[in-house]
Amino acid sequence: MNATLLGQAISFAMFVWFCMKYVWPPIMNAIEERQKKIADGLVAAERAAKDLDLAQANASDQMKEAKRTATEVIEQANKRKAQIIDEAREEALAERQKILAQAEAEIEAERNRARDDLRKQVATLAVAGAEKILERSIDKDAQKDILDNITAKLLKRGAPMSELTTIARPYAKAAFDFAVEKQALDQWVEMLTFAAAIAKNDEIADLISGSVTATRVAEIFNAIGGEQFDEFGQNLIKVMAENGRLVALPDVLVEFLELKKELEKQIDVDVISASELTEEQRTEISNKLEKRLERKVKLNCSVDETLLGGVIIRAGDLVIDNSARGRLNRLSEAMQS
Repeated sequence: MNATLLGQAISFAMFVWFCMKYVWPPIMNAIEERQKKIADGLVAAERAAKDLDLAQANASDQMKEAKRTATEVIEQANKRKAQIIDEAREEALAERQKILAQAEAEIEAERNRARDDLRKQVATLAVAGAEKILERSIDKDAQKDILDNITAKLLKRGAPMSELTTIARPYAKAAFDFAVEKQALDQWVEMLTFAAAIAKNDEIADLISGSVTATRVAEIFNAIGGEQFDEFGQNLIKVMAENGRLVALPDVLVEFLELKKELEKQIDVDVISASELTEEQRTEISNKLEKRLERKVKLNCSVDETLLGGVIIRAGDLVIDNSARGRLNRLSEAMQS
């Protein structure tokens, strides 16, 4: 029994020694190596998390920087765009001024040439006429001052104007019909107003009545008008220039406006009141007049404190005096009679 226990004890001790010597160390080494790997993995994961956070922060900063850069680029592009537009506008304005200055210089030169030509023609005709009548030659140098004076007076005289209204009417009617068709009445009023103002200019009037060709007159006229004249307005100027009718442009405007009023059945009404009329009062007067006159009414209101009260209405031949001053005057006349 004791020998058996002793043998078992020795066997167990040898087993333990064998395990401690050959089995346990590799297991412990494997466990320690595994623990080390796990620890290294945790450290690597923590480092990766930190790197990820850092990368995200860097990416956010880069996005902000990119947005800021893009904003700056857009702002610079917009500024440059505005600068280019301003430069183009200034260049266009300068070019327009240059063209106008050149046109004015050409007008002045043509006007001077026309004056000189007309002066020579008048002088020649006057001398020839005198020679014909008197049947003798007169001293041209002695008569130069007299002839120059006569020529200057002739240059200041305009062409006969009695037929301008008749001349203007067909042009106004053609322009009006075209404007109605294109629904551009207001645009044509602006064009004709501007054209009439140009035609009334003394230098332009001299140019129209001078020896300049109709084509050149139309070109100068349209160059001065610039953007005020569209293609159809320029065509009207060319046609009138070719027919020698540009001098009738102011009358064309008048006839055009009359046709426009007739189309709109509008009448201008002058309303004079002792104090400023309210919007309701203006509307009431306008409605009553439109009902009575059967036309659209355009009120031209003004204030005259001497009326004391009430209003005076003038619509063509119609005059309605409902002012306090008017009633007092009528009462005074009645008492005197």
